Amino acid sequence: MTATLNTLGGTAVIMFRIVRCRSFGCVMLLMLALAGCGSKRPAASVSGDVKYGSESIATGSIRFDPVDANDAKSFGTQIKEGKYEIPLESGLVAGEYLVAIYATRETGKLMAPPETLHNTPSTPTKEVVQYIPEAYNANTKLKATLKAGANAGQNFELQVGEKPMSSTPSTPGPSN
Repeated sequence: MTATLNTLGGTAVIMFRIVRCRSFGCVMLLMLALAGCGSKRPAASVSGDVKYGSESIATGSIRFDPVDANDAKSFGTQIKEGKYEIPLESGLVAGEYLVAIYATRETGKLMAPPETLHNTPSTPTKEVVQYIPEAYNANTKLKATLKAGANAGQNFELQVGEKPMSSTPSTPGPSN
């Protein structure tokens, strides 16, 4: 190598170093920003059964809202044939959650069809209603405490006409 560079070559080298430094700086900023994202709590999964009265909820949804929303976010999933599951890789973390449960069912009634364009024929639709009381969803007091790792057996047995209760694991977890 020689110590003498032509102007074009020197400019190219200088520009390369500036771009490289800026790229490195951007990468560092991105890494710092990402380091602050997410929860510091360990990952968790949850699964269980959901009943209303003595019947399993055929189809519905369940949502876990963190009591402390500062370092966790809400997660939800479908209830199918009375069962639900949020897997470990979902991003759910250990902690205390308020639990909201929703389910709808057909009433057996038909609703008038909505208006259609150009008077095209339409058929009546089946009426569907939310049958789980607000005490278990919009105004829920249901709570679940999730530990790190698997939380199988977080069952919810919703009582018709009674106050909501916290979930009850069907099998005791290991003690710490």
